[in-house]
Amino acid sequence: MNLKDATVSPYGIKKSLDTLVSNIKSPHLKSLRIRIRIERLDVPEDSLRDEETIAGHDVTRFHTVLCDSVFDGLRGGGVHIEIDSCGLDNRQASKLSLMATVKRQVSSQFAPWLDRGVLVLQFYPDPDPTPPSPAQSEDAEVDCKQS
Repeated sequence: MNLKDATVSPYGIKKSLDTLVSNIKSPHLKSLRIRIRIERLDVPEDSLRDEETIAGHDVTRFHTVLCDSVFDGLRGGGVHIEIDSCGLDNRQASKLSLMATVKRQVSSQFAPWLDRGVLVLQFYPDPDPTPPSPAQSEDAEVDCKQS
C-alpha cells in the first residue's frame, strides 16, 4: 500500500494506520508493506505536541486489535512500515521534529508487534536511528503472547 500526494498530519497518519490494520480480517495474512510519503503537512509545527496527546487516546484499544488471532500468522519482519518526509518542503516544518513526533506515535501504536518482532519501522529522515523500544512506553500495556 502506498499513500502519496495526500496532505497529512501526524494524527492523520496514526488514524490511517489504525483504520487500515483494524479492517484486516483474513487469518491468512503473512506479510504487509505500507509506505507513507509526506509531501504536505496539514498542521502547523507548533501544534505537533497537541496532536501527540490526541493520538495517545485510543492506543490500548488498538493494541487489542494487534493481538487478535487474525495476526497470528505474521512472523519476524513480516510487516514493514516506511514513513518518508523527504519530499516535505523544509519551510513547512522541521523534518526531524515532525519525524520525531511520528516515530513516537507509531512506535507506541504498534508496540505489541514491535515486541513480537514482526514489525520493521523505517523513517526517512530518521530523527533517532536507535530502534524503537516499546517496552519503555507507558502506552505499551498489552502483551501479545505468541504460542
